[in-house]
Amino acid sequence: MYRILVVDDEPAAIKHICNIIAIKCPQFEVTATAEHGQEALKRLEEETPDILITDVKMPVMDGIALAERVKERYPEVLSLVVSGYQEFEYAKAAIRSGVYDYLLKPIKPSALQNALNSMEEVLAERYARKRNFLMKSLCEKNSVDRKLLERYFPAGKYYAALVRRNGLPRRYSGNSGFEIFSGRDEKIYLYGRDEMEAMYLFGRYSVLQELLSDHLRDNPAGARQLQLCDRYYPGNAVFHRTCGRRLFRAVPASRQQYRDRRKPDPDCRGAERG
Repeated sequence: MYRILVVDDEPAAIKHICNIIAIKCPQFEVTATAEHGQEALKRLEEETPDILITDVKMPVMDGIALAERVKERYPEVLSLVVSGYQEFEYAKAAIRSGVYDYLLKPIKPSALQNALNSMEEVLAERYARKRNFLMKSLCEKNSVDRKLLERYFPAGKYYAALVRRNGLPRRYSGNSGFEIFSGRDEKIYLYGRDEMEAMYLFGRYSVLQELLSDHLRDNPAGARQLQLCDRYYPGNAVFHRTCGRRLFRAVPASRQQYRDRRKPDPDCRGAERG
């Protein structure tokens, strides 16, 4: 979910915005609220949201000044200003502050929903770039902040699959390849150092079953192989493309287990126990 910080000195206004988001925009979540700009800056230091929704007229620090500070300190945060004032000067000041949109009170659910849907397009592209960067960093064994992983990979636990074509990766053949990244709307996250080898992350094991449903429907033996592998090694079944067929292989927990379990399982044909 995308995170939102709502700032308004009227509790009823905050509740109204939160209710609209909860009902109309389930892909968003209000993670924090504040009564004025100064308090909002403290909330931003604790946890950076994706979107800031702020009123204009507030004590201590108004919404225009808050939007300017946020633009300066947190340039990736998208700001949405709401106000009961229709004067052009307020809208012009908000535009100068770099806000994404400007809505008038009382806020109509459809207006807020349309604004957030538009902002979602920007955030989806940004999240995809961040995920690709983190995937590459992990594959290159670089240090990655745990909070970033939790934010851009929210499922918490993932199934990993390493897929290779024609044996060794291209980098061992001396030929240069090109990197592969997953697209914005793909359900499976992907990073390949070249086109011969790629790592996949599945947020749910059911995603793998969904993607292979057509293949397994026409191939009962393949479905049986997947069931056996998942029984012997729950959560560690991965698929390989070999000689035009999809075979399922269980990933051992260590190299020692790999050496100890080389012998294929006769009941799992295409699958191996190690």
